[in-house]
Amino acid sequence: MPDPNPANAVTDVTLHGRAAEVHLLDQLVRDGRGALVLRGAPGVGKTALLRHVVARARGYRVVHVRSSETRPYAALRQLCTELGGVFEQLLPHQARALRAVTEDSDPFLVGVATTVLVSAAAPVLCVVDDVQGLDEPSVRALSFVARRLPERRVVLLFAERAGAGVLADLPELVVPELCRAGARALVESLVAEPVDEDVVDRFVAETRGNPRAIRSAVHALAPAGGFGLADGNPDADSRERVLRLGSASRTLLLAAAADPTGDVALLWRAATRLGIPTVAPDGLLTVGEWVTFTDPAVRGWVYHGATPSERRTVHRALADASTSADRRAWHHARSVAGPDPAAAGGLVAQVSSARQRGGPSAAAAFLRVAAALTADPALRAERVLAAAAAELDAGQPGRALRLLDAMTGPLEPAQRVEAARLRAWLTFTSTRTPAAAEALLRATHQAAAFGPPGQAGLDALGAAVLTGVDFAPGSASPCDGLAAGLMLRGADGFGAAVGPLTAALETARPSWLAGLVAAELWDDQAWHRAVSGAADPGALPDVLTGRALFSIHTGNLTGAAALDDEARTMSAKLGQAPLSHATPLVAAWRGQEFIGPAGHGLARTCVELATAVAGNAVGDHSRALAAAQRVVERDEVATAGWALVELVEAAAGAGRLGVADNALQMLVDRTDRCGTDWALGAQARSRALLAEGPEAGLLFREAIERLARTKIRTLLARTRLGHGEWLRRQGRDDEAAGPLRAAYGEFLRMGATAFADRAQLAIGEPETPATTTPALTPQENRIAALARDGLTNSEIGAALSISPRTVEYHLRKVFAKLRITSRAELHVAFAEHRPGTEDAPR
Repeated sequence: MPDPNPANAVTDVTLHGRAAEVHLLDQLVRDGRGALVLRGAPGVGKTALLRHVVARARGYRVVHVRSSETRPYAALRQLCTELGGVFEQLLPHQARALRAVTEDSDPFLVGVATTVLVSAAAPVLCVVDDVQGLDEPSVRALSFVARRLPERRVVLLFAERAGAGVLADLPELVVPELCRAGARALVESLVAEPVDEDVVDRFVAETRGNPRAIRSAVHALAPAGGFGLADGNPDADSRERVLRLGSASRTLLLAAAADPTGDVALLWRAATRLGIPTVAPDGLLTVGEWVTFTDPAVRGWVYHGATPSERRTVHRALADASTSADRRAWHHARSVAGPDPAAAGGLVAQVSSARQRGGPSAAAAFLRVAAALTADPALRAERVLAAAAAELDAGQPGRALRLLDAMTGPLEPAQRVEAARLRAWLTFTSTRTPAAAEALLRATHQAAAFGPPGQAGLDALGAAVLTGVDFAPGSASPCDGLAAGLMLRGADGFGAAVGPLTAALETARPSWLAGLVAAELWDDQAWHRAVSGAADPGALPDVLTGRALFSIHTGNLTGAAALDDEARTMSAKLGQAPLSHATPLVAAWRGQEFIGPAGHGLARTCVELATAVAGNAVGDHSRALAAAQRVVERDEVATAGWALVELVEAAAGAGRLGVADNALQMLVDRTDRCGTDWALGAQARSRALLAEGPEAGLLFREAIERLARTKIRTLLARTRLGHGEWLRRQGRDDEAAGPLRAAYGEFLRMGATAFADRAQLAIGEPETPATTTPALTPQENRIAALARDGLTNSEIGAALSISPRTVEYHLRKVFAKLRITSRAELHVAFAEHRPGTEDAPR
C-alpha cells in the first residue's frame, strides 16, 4: 500500500533494483534493535541505501559518523559531540573516559562508556559510512557497541568496502552490482530522452551494473538517440594499450566502437568483410553476450581518434553486415564522402524507424546527415527544416537555430514560411510572451496554406492558451479535434465546445494541453492520463507543469513543488523561459505568501487563483472574491471553472449572496454539461454553501460521496471541512467531529497549513500544554520555518546572519522539543505544535 504521506514520496531516496536490500533494512529499523554491515564494491550504492534508511526512519534520533582524520578516537569524538546532551546520564568515570579519551585509554572502558552513551540516547539510529576510512580505535569502540547492543531501540548501520575486513565479525548485507532490470531503470531515470534499447543493454553490460559507473558515463550514452558516439577520455594505461596494438587489432577495436549496440555477431561479420582476425584485444575488449569495452571511455576515444578514411572503412563493413534497415542506412551514410543521393535517401526513408528507436534526437541526426549528403538545394533545404523541427522536439534549440542560420540559397515559398514558423517557435519558447504567441499563430496560419499544420498547429494554440492570447477563427487553422474544439470555445464559449472537446480527448495525444482540456471538462481520469504520458524532451517543461497542477488537486503539494522546480530547471537547460504556474498555488495551499512576477496569461491567472484560495482558507473572503472574479472574467481554459468554485465560497462568506447565486448558476451550467463526479461533486458543494436547513447537509454528503470517487483530494478535504463547520453551526458538535478530524488529517498529510489551522480551530480542541511540549523560542521558530520550506543550513544562516553551525544547533533543539528526527516531519510537527509566539511561522 502506498505511503499516505505524499511528502515521503519526495524526501525518500529513489533506489532501483534494491527491493531485497530495502526490505531487509526497513525490517531492521522497524524491529528497533540490531547492527548490520553493508559490504560492497566502490560505487555499488552502499551510501544510497544508508540515505534510504535515514529518509524513512521515523521516531529515531539519527547520528552520522564520518571522519577523514586518522587520529585515535577522532570518529568517536564526533559521536560524543553529536550525543553531548546525554552525558549527564553516564556514570562520572564513564563520562570522563569519553571526554578525555586518548590512544592510551582502556579500550574496554571506552567501549562500555560508548555503549552506555548510545543507550542513553535511544531511540537512536547510528549511521557509519566508509568504515575503512575511520581510525582503528573508534571502529573498535563502535564494534564493541554493535556486539553488545543494549535492550533499547538502538540500530547501528555500517558501510564498508568489500575486502576491507574491518568489521568481519558482524552481521553483513552484501550489496551486489545492480541486476539488468535495476540498471536499466537507473539509466532511464538519468536520461531525459529516448535511447535505443540495444544501446542501453550494451551500456549496462559495459558499466557492469555499478551505479557510480552508470552515473559517470551516462552522458556518453544519448547522442543521436544512441546512433551517435560521444568522445572519451580514458586513463593513460588504456591509451597506451591501444597504441601498442597492431593494425588489425586496432581496426577491430574501431569497428567495435563504431557499433554502439555491442552486437557480437555483427562485429564478427564486419571483421570477416574487413579481412581481420576475430580476436578481441586483451584488457580492452570483452566479448560475451555483448561486445563491451573494459574502460567505456576508450570507445569514444578510439572512434574520434581515427582518421575519416578509417572510420568510413569500418562503417562500410558494418553497413554490409547489418540486418536492421535503419542501422544499415546509418552506417552506409557514414561510409561515404561528399553528396550521395542514395545514402541520403536511405536515411530519410528510415527517419520514422530511427525516431521510434531513439526518439527525436535520432530522427534529427538522420535528417541532418541526409541534408549534408544532398546536393539538390531545394531538397537539402527541406531536409534541413525537418532536422531543425526534430531538434526542437528533442529540446535542442541551439542546434535547431544553427541549422536554420546555415541555410543558404533561395528557398521555396513553403520553405520560407516553415523557416519563419520554426524561428517564431524558438522565439516563443525562449520568451513565452503574448507578442511571441501572436507571431507564432500568424506564422502557423501562413504555413497551413501549404499543408495541414499537424502538431505545429496544436503547439501554436497551446502557446495562445499559455499566454492568454485570443485564438478565435482566423488566428490559426484547426489541425485535429482538440484544436477545433479549442477554437470553437474561443469563438462561441464553453457550452458549444463541450461535445467536440470531449470527443477529441478520446484520441488526443498525452500532453499538458490535453490535460488542461480534461480539467476544463472536470474529467480527472482523463487529466491524469494526459499528463502521465511520455513527452519529447522539448515539451518536458510544459508537461511537468501540467503534472504539478494535477498534483496540487490530488493533494500532493510536495510532489507538485518538486515538479514545478524540475520544470524550471529543465526550462533553463533547454534555453526556454521558465514556467512557474504551480508555484503560487502551492504557496497558497501551504499558507505562504507568494512573492514573484504575475506574468502573462495562465501564469497571471494562477497567481489570481492562488489569491482566491489563500483568501478563502483564512476567511479573507473579500480579497478572495475580487481575485476569483478576475479569473472568471478572463474565461481561460480550466481555470475559469476552478475560479467559480472559489467565487461561490468567497461571495457566500462575504455575504454577497447575489454574486454567489450568479456564480453558482454559471458553475451549474458548466458542470451539468460535463456530468462527471468531480463536476457534480463541486456543484453539490457549492450548492451546500448557499443552502439552508437539512438540504445543506444532504448536499454536503452528496458532494463528499461524489468527490471520494475522484482523484481530487483537495476539494474533498475542503468539502469535509465545510460540512463539519456547517454541523457546528447547527449545534451538532458530536456529528461535526468526524468530518472535521478527517479534513484536519488530510490537510496535515498534504501540508496544507492554512486549511489545517482552520480545521483545528473548528475542532476547538485546546492547544498542547507547554509542560508537555516545550515552546519554541522566536529564533527556533524562524529557523524551523525556513528548514520546513527547504532551505539548507547555509541558506538559513545567510538569511538570519548566523553561522550554519548555529543553525544546526538550533535545529537539534527544535527536533528534541517537537519530538521529531528529520526535516521531513516539520510540516506535520508545526501543525500539531501550533507555536504561540508572535514569531511563529504561519
